[in-house]
Amino acid sequence: MEIDDDDRIDFSPLDPTRDGMRFERFVRTVAARAAAGRRHAVMWAFTIRWWRPALILAAMLTLFAWAPWLMATARTDSGALAMADPAATLVQWVHNGKMPSAYEMLDSLRRVP
Repeated sequence: MEIDDDDRIDFSPLDPTRDGMRFERFVRTVAARAAAGRRHAVMWAFTIRWWRPALILAAMLTLFAWAPWLMATARTDSGALAMADPAATLVQWVHNGKMPSAYEMLDSLRRVP
């Protein structure tokens, strides 16, 4: 479909460079916003770049802090560990078929850390 219209459409009102000062202000505003956004993006990139190493360092420090406790727990006698935990004590009594006295039950609860 072809339009046979000899009247040309005047697009000059849409020309942004028609008012030079206004166009220059617009360009400077866009450039300033882009520069501000880039600074903001650089700050996020810096934060994200250091997030992983900081997380790894925190995990390593946590493991080093827990290491003595983990090693001490692994070395302790299971009977001594069971006596420190009332639930483990109860399981041990049931497993051995022993009926504890009321005093033994209360004493195991008293030793809860």
